[in-house]
Amino acid sequence: DFMMRVAPMSVRANVRFTVDRHGQIEEIDACLSVEDPTLEACVEEVFRSIEFPRPEGGSAGVFYPIDLSP
Repeated sequence: DFMMRVAPMSVRANVRFTVDRHGQIEEIDACLSVEDPTLEACVEEVFRSIEFPRPEGGSAGVFYPIDLSP
């Protein structure tokens, strides 16, 4: 469990991704405030599982900050 490994520290994830014309993520980078490849992969997997609205006019870049706290 992630929070057990880093508790009581908060973690910031600055997630940048591109949504393609079909509403799927084509590129993603979950930049974390801590070094944790497992959590980074988890955040990316969650975002990839979301179907976003189809952007008008092609791909769209998105920035989504997340604060995780114990």
